[in-house]
Amino acid sequence: MNTPTSRRKSSCHPPYGWRNDPNDKKRWIPCMIEEHIVLTVGEEHAKGKSLNGIIAVLKERGYQPRGKQWERMTIGRIIKQNFKEGEECQNT
Repeated sequence: MNTPTSRRKSSCHPPYGWRNDPNDKKRWIPCMIEEHIVLTVGEEHAKGKSLNGIIAVLKERGYQPRGKQWERMTIGRIIKQNFKEGEECQNT
């Protein structure tokens, strides 16, 4: 999983699993709550679940999205940004 201690800002909205650093607006810092959700997405993806299947797991566990509801595009983006093809999800 892509988890550097700090990440250079490339847009005004940090990707899921990251928040704006309150001390340095040009940096993102990991969001521990969202990081757990990212790991869950990776684990379910590694099990071969579909995007809709992953959304069902997140809803079942009571994980809240940033917006109104979990979207397939959001889950796909989390997977693309955090996990390489064929990479095992490592729970550290």
